[in-house]
Amino acid sequence: MGIIKRQSIKNSLVNYVGVGIGAVSVIFIYPLIDRTELGMIQFAMNTAILFASFAALASSMTATKFYPIFRSDDQTDNGFVPLLTASTLTASLVFIGLIYLFRLPIAALFQTDAAQFLNSLHFILIFTVCIAVGNLYMSFAANQNRIVVPSIFQNLLIKIAQPSLVLLYFYGVIKFAEIFKGLALTLFLMVAGLVGYVFFLRKRSFSPKILRGGILTKSLGFEMLRFSSFNLLVVLGGLFAQRVDQLLIVPLLGYEKLAIFSFGFFIAEAIDVPRKALSSIAQPLLSTSILEKNWAHVAEIYRKTALLQVVVGVFMLAGIWACADALFDLMPKNGAAFRTGKWVILILGLSRLADMATGTNAEIITLSDYYRFNFRSFLTMALLNIVLNLLLIPRFGIEGSAVATLISIATVNVWRLFFIKKKFNMQPLDWKMVAVVGFGLAAWFITDLTPSVSQPILTILLKGLIISVLYGFLILYFKISPEVNAAFNKVKTTIFK
Repeated sequence: MGIIKRQSIKNSLVNYVGVGIGAVSVIFIYPLIDRTELGMIQFAMNTAILFASFAALASSMTATKFYPIFRSDDQTDNGFVPLLTASTLTASLVFIGLIYLFRLPIAALFQTDAAQFLNSLHFILIFTVCIAVGNLYMSFAANQNRIVVPSIFQNLLIKIAQPSLVLLYFYGVIKFAEIFKGLALTLFLMVAGLVGYVFFLRKRSFSPKILRGGILTKSLGFEMLRFSSFNLLVVLGGLFAQRVDQLLIVPLLGYEKLAIFSFGFFIAEAIDVPRKALSSIAQPLLSTSILEKNWAHVAEIYRKTALLQVVVGVFMLAGIWACADALFDLMPKNGAAFRTGKWVILILGLSRLADMATGTNAEIITLSDYYRFNFRSFLTMALLNIVLNLLLIPRFGIEGSAVATLISIATVNVWRLFFIKKKFNMQPLDWKMVAVVGFGLAAWFITDLTPSVSQPILTILLKGLIISVLYGFLILYFKISPEVNAAFNKVKTTIFK
């Protein structure tokens, strides 16, 4: 757990810097422009993320699962990097061709917004290729147990560029269409940075001699293709389950409602940061342990990551919900409109917490011989979310979409828990998690009783301090997580030194 803890903590810090930048953006910058225009930007990025999974054929998961087989002491890795890079680029070009060929029928789904979709389609496809290649090279870096620097390229660049471009548009320096050009340039820089970093870590792995050592046999190639095909459906199911709401809101409610929903989605993503950090660094270690049949180590990672995620997730959700009204008060423009989506924050936050409490269940299944099960689970999640969105959005608006996401994620994660318990006789749940939730509720309740002050920023600082002290004291005093206590003692020792 040592390297997982170090890398995940560092990566979480980087991501929380991104969250801080994002918070400034969604509170002070994005509300400055028309909500329909903001919705168009968010829709383009979300669609590209979904398309990237099709384009990449789940190559990032393939890079994680099969790397221990290709890895070599001479650091050439038997041509693994150029092999997956070529397959990803080829698949991306085929996918782009298909989308462009059927662009008119796809645009017809957006009815009155069809013209806006067609105008931004070529940018969406550019974003798609960049994101697909970027995800692949993130996996290459994670294979070397390095995720912090790549996270800077993948997360911080776009979080800095997007609000900067919006500000330039607001002040009349650039036109609205040039925001998309700027985002395309930013994603090109992201890919260049990731490729350069992987080259720095393991430059000999870029050797084009793919068949060196005879490792890539026909049977292995077929197994890689089969794994990629199944996990393409798995990844798509996961993305549909977590992002289909944002795709369905536009044709059902319009771009403006998507902009309001996206604020709650951003908050939920902030809560989800620790899970993503732990997952990124845990995947290569899980892959190696599963290949070696070291199930005791797999169970340890499964259990400890789940508890750590719940500890941080409950703290984040309780603190954000306590300060939600003050966040809307901070908005210099359109604060009242965005406040209508307040309950989306809580509902999506609970959906992320349900995902965090079940630890690395999806990763364990994906990297094991039972990876086909994830196809069924993610397909179920996607279909359930689509059906529930179509039923609930017309009746309850964006809150109905958030509820659909919560139900689908919670249902499928419970299913995975039972599956892993049956197949591997391990499960991550602990009575300590109940205590953690209780501590979070108690800290939130006391903080919520604290009256707001005249300035929203002071209210956030005051309530944030109160909930941090109360919740942190309870977690440390009852020694809920040895890792948390060890990290706190290390920080305390460093400060006193």
